[in-house]
Amino acid sequence: MKTNLDNAINIGIKTYRAFEYAERGATSTFAFTCRSFREYIRQHNIAYSAENAAVWIRTHQHFSSQIRWKHKRVTAMLKALKVLDDIMQNGYVTTSIQPKWERMPAYVKLPMPTKQVLDEYLHTLSEVYTKDTIRPIRVNCSVFLFSLGKSGVQQLSEITTEIVKKTFETENHSSVAAQKEYRRHIENFLEFLIKTEKLPTALRYTFREFESEKIPLVHELAESAQVKFKGFLADEMCMCEAMKKYDKAAAMLKQIYKDHQYGSGMKQIIERVLCKFKNFLLVNSFLYSHEAALEWLEYLKTKLSHSEHNNYRRVILCINEIVTTGDLKTRTFSSASPKYPLADWQNVLLEEYLLYRKQEECAVSTQRTIWASCSRFFAFLNHEGIENLSEITPELLKRYHLQSKHNSTRGKNLYSSQLRLFLRYLGIKGLVPNTLELAIPCRSAPNTKVVNVLSEEQIAAIYAYRNNAESPMELRDSAIFLLGLRMGFRISDIIELKFTDISWKNRTISITQQKTGVFLKLPMPVDVGNSLYKYIHEGRPKQTDSEYIFVKRHAPFDRLNSGHSIGKHLKSAILQSCDTAPNGFHITRRTFASNLLKGGSPIPTIVSALGHSDVHSVDKYLATNEINLRKCAIGLNGIEYMGRYEL
Repeated sequence: MKTNLDNAINIGIKTYRAFEYAERGATSTFAFTCRSFREYIRQHNIAYSAENAAVWIRTHQHFSSQIRWKHKRVTAMLKALKVLDDIMQNGYVTTSIQPKWERMPAYVKLPMPTKQVLDEYLHTLSEVYTKDTIRPIRVNCSVFLFSLGKSGVQQLSEITTEIVKKTFETENHSSVAAQKEYRRHIENFLEFLIKTEKLPTALRYTFREFESEKIPLVHELAESAQVKFKGFLADEMCMCEAMKKYDKAAAMLKQIYKDHQYGSGMKQIIERVLCKFKNFLLVNSFLYSHEAALEWLEYLKTKLSHSEHNNYRRVILCINEIVTTGDLKTRTFSSASPKYPLADWQNVLLEEYLLYRKQEECAVSTQRTIWASCSRFFAFLNHEGIENLSEITPELLKRYHLQSKHNSTRGKNLYSSQLRLFLRYLGIKGLVPNTLELAIPCRSAPNTKVVNVLSEEQIAAIYAYRNNAESPMELRDSAIFLLGLRMGFRISDIIELKFTDISWKNRTISITQQKTGVFLKLPMPVDVGNSLYKYIHEGRPKQTDSEYIFVKRHAPFDRLNSGHSIGKHLKSAILQSCDTAPNGFHITRRTFASNLLKGGSPIPTIVSALGHSDVHSVDKYLATNEINLRKCAIGLNGIEYMGRYEL
């Protein structure tokens, strides 16, 4: 203890008076509390301590009979005892009470020019808000401006991002809600200062994300990171011109997503990414460019999840396309790096070959196979140090064929046949000998499998799923399942099905098969027509005018991109009633062909229904017709048993 109790009481009273506290307020409360506590410890013959003071105050809580004064009186006494303990420990008042100037509201302590600007802002709010609503706004803005003054800011024009950031980092609030309210008030106030041209535009969004996702200030990053952003700096005029172009592209992108009726979740993602990137440019005074956006994305790569980074990347690429071309036509931005990196001359040659093959109207899946097989071959050439097509020899091709590994014989045969066609093209162009393609073996081990079809129980499970279908997705899947099961359509043809392909009057569906290009016109069974009609009228989104029948169930409501998920949906539907289910949707086509064969349909009819050109394509389905297959069994006459036992 630095002093005794009597001296501490006298020091406290003098300090209260020196700090200009009210004589009949805090000063008298301090004197009364301390003297009452002194009398208490003398009566009980105990020494002064903070613990004894706490015991006494708990007892004193029951002294007042007026409940409405209970909490207020106890709070005042606790404050007085805190001041007393401060004096007892240090010999004088340190931080327990403050002089009059420090106790005054921040609004009163503001310089007159700053106060006038704040009054101007509050006057604009008085037309919309009540006095009770404006009061906390005035308090928060005054505290903010006073804190800036303590940081050395004499005029509003001296406010910078660094000063504001430092002010926000040293602030204290009683709760998270109070902190959010404080920052919201400050952000609105600064927006007013920007609109009235008292602050630069670059400060508009500086403060929104200091708490959770900080805007990177490039000059605070490592030197290696600063070098990457070198060259993006711009003066105020150039930056404003670039921002106008960026804002126009951002508004167009948001309108495009709105027109395509995307959900609120996607719209919020776009709004957030556009805002964050603009904040980054403004805070660092950077000129908008696609290169700056890519560097920003690279910086965020370790701070975002994979899905978040993909969302950010898509928005940035969309903005770049709109700024560059004035429109957005790209549906998918591929993010996968090439598995086999090729030289420039190899890429050019491969693109020319693909253009040549496209003239044959080969499917997109075939084009991908061509690219994969030729890229793998070029990667082998690079590994072997071959830099010119003239260096390719038959021995080299045979060595490539032997070392090329695949998961199945069918896959190796497919890649080899595409490489053979590529070498034939090179021979026609005179880049390699015409006979070089013969170095790739054209023989392969036979790959025959027993055809799997759906069992009667699994077919019944599909119909049970169809009968219970209620949601839009269930109605859509039911119609797709029956198109495959009852008409044998491939999933690639189903997702391309248009309203013009269906003749409701004639009960037929006409398509041109995506895989073979063969035109096909088949009668539409009643159950297929009913499922299609129910989906179109009850399950198909009303917001779309797409010409395709099967569309996505979420915006944008355009046609399905692929049918990869339909096979999973089929399996899930069957498992609702069965213990086992097949993988893939193509089994419905095989089941369709098998059922035609079991029903006694002629081979030409089955071939025509499948859209095949070779009658032998039906041979593989013979094993599924067990009833008729038993009639083909060969007798055992002439090969009687000649063993040891007579049976």
